[in-house]
Amino acid sequence: MTFNAPGSISFPVGKGGSYRPVLFQYTGLTGTSIVSAEQFETPLTGTLPAYTSLLTTGRHWTITQSGGTGLQYFVTLDASGYTPSGTIVMLKKDAAIVSCPAVAAASLYTNVAAFTSFSDFALGQLTCLLSTGPAPKVADLVVTGQPGAVIRWYDAASGGNLLAGTTLLVSHTDYWASQEVNGCESSARFRVTAIVNDCYITVATGAAGSITATSATCGGIISNNCGGNVTASGVCWATATGPIATGNHTTDGTSSGTFTSSITGLTPGTTYYVRAYATNSSGTAYGNEVNFTTP
Repeated sequence: MTFNAPGSISFPVGKGGSYRPVLFQYTGLTGTSIVSAEQFETPLTGTLPAYTSLLTTGRHWTITQSGGTGLQYFVTLDASGYTPSGTIVMLKKDAAIVSCPAVAAASLYTNVAAFTSFSDFALGQLTCLLSTGPAPKVADLVVTGQPGAVIRWYDAASGGNLLAGTTLLVSHTDYWASQEVNGCESSARFRVTAIVNDCYITVATGAAGSITATSATCGGIISNNCGGNVTASGVCWATATGPIATGNHTTDGTSSGTFTSSITGLTPGTTYYVRAYATNSSGTAYGNEVNFTTP
């Protein structure tokens, strides 16, 4: 297809007896561009980004162009025949495979931000990653300034809004840091792009109860596991803060939701620290810490 200006086309491609057109739209173009698209019934090759797996395990696309400059475009790919279990992303292979957010209309997925180069494509999905704390906030962003500098975060390269440390981070969003030294704030700002794993599993620890000289009950709640199967859960405890599941712990099933654990073998007159935990293929996550003292 030849483009002399921004515009769109549906490439009539498909393989394996199935018609799966690729929708292509130029939103920026200088000169004349000749664009072609082809579908292959083989997986995209290369190393995937962290916490990402292929969705279209037997399908990828190649889109090429010649002649144009100042390119900006969007592409819509067909995921029919595949059942996603996590958040869908578009995978683009240049020198390496990069992951780009995608929005869906039925089984069709379109990149969120415009592409500026041409390459191989596939659809992927985020795998689950167990969190070890609350959802990330602006206060979790870190840059190194001059000694004694106060770092301030904004939502724009200039002007914009000063962001509170409690502001939740939004994935694939730019945040801008300035530094204040001796009461003077820099006019230039440093950009940081936040990429937050959408699969963010939460584990919360319940209150301790039924406390005797040698036993107690406690439990937790496992939520938002994004389809990642829990392989173990329970509570762990110690006489110091930060108990882990390789020490004293219970094993209370593999289901998400609320569970209650029985803690035994305690010493009278002792303070114990307890955390709920959950394990899947990504690792072990812990809930908040609670404590109690046996009589």
